[in-house]
Amino acid sequence: MKVIFLMFLIIGMSSCASSSRVLDGATVADVKGQNLEQWNHLIGRWHGSNPIINGGTHSWLIDRFANGTYLIKFKSIHADGSIREGFEAGDWGSSGDIYFQIYRKYFKGEETISSNPSSPENYDAYYIIKLDESELEFKHARTSYTFIENKVGNDFKL
Repeated sequence: MKVIFLMFLIIGMSSCASSSRVLDGATVADVKGQNLEQWNHLIGRWHGSNPIINGGTHSWLIDRFANGTYLIKFKSIHADGSIREGFEAGDWGSSGDIYFQIYRKYFKGEETISSNPSSPENYDAYYIIKLDESELEFKHARTSYTFIENKVGNDFKL
């Protein structure tokens, strides 16, 4: 009797390891497919812009690469006409409705400034509000700031 029980237990447990498990109505394969589609939407060149509190505009151009790295160019035009520019590089990824960036280095002129990987300030998580082939809207998990980016061609410049 114990042998029969053990056989049923082993058969039952092995069927749980199948790749067709159901998670809230979606199979593991469905979830993997959705993650891949989302990843592919995020790859490419995106542009965003927000007003600066005391006047002016802060714009950015981000290139997200298929290998999970990014490069952002920032340009701030202040109310007094002064302009500040910079570049940042790091890693990005997404899972479900979460998008994240890990800041690795900043470029200022000819100087490269590496980030401190033990600083939590270099890790940002965002809730994806909207994502399709042409628009990304996301909200910073800690500050609740909302950002909108539009996909642009590789020849687009700030």
